[in-house]
Order: sequence, then structure tokens, then C-alpha cells
Amino acid sequence: MFSRASADELRSQLRDVEAQLEAHAYNTPEAMLTREITERYRDEGEARIEKELADRGLPSLKETGKIVARGLWSYAKLEKRKRKLQQKIASIGG
Repeated sequence: MFSRASADELRSQLRDVEAQLEAHAYNTPEAMLTREITERYRDEGEARIEKELADRGLPSLKETGKIVARGLWSYAKLEKRKRKLQQKIASIGG
């Protein structure tokens, strides 16, 4: 009545989830650069970060916060799905 997914089916699902994660807005080059700039200039303060973002044509910290708030939930769901698939694959020895 119920069938379990094979290791190949699980690996296929995992590849799909990984592709979705890679294409997610949270992983765009701009988003990654914004995070890098924020970390790099954290000790110099918000004004320095805002200037660096503006100089590179990136969204402000406020706008970046909105983007993160909108996209983080879906990103976290994909990450959770990925971990579950990896665990299932490992448990069946695939």
C-alpha cells in the first residue's frame, strides 16, 4: 500500500532541493556580497556599511533586512528538507 522512496529517488529529490537552494534569492551574488560587506565593515558602523553598499549599487541595510525577512523562511524550509533527505539516504545506505 505504501512504498518507500528508493535511494535513487531520494537523491533526485535532493538534487532538486539543492538546485532550489542555489537559485534562491538569499544566495544571489548581490545578497552574498551584501553579507560580506556587512561583516567586513561591522566594526566601522552602520554609516560605513551603508556607504559601501551604495557605492556598489546594492540595497541599503533596511532594504536588505526586508529581503532577508521575506526569503529566509523559504530558505530555511529548503535547508530542513535537504537535511531530512540526506538523513534518509544515509539511513538506507544509499
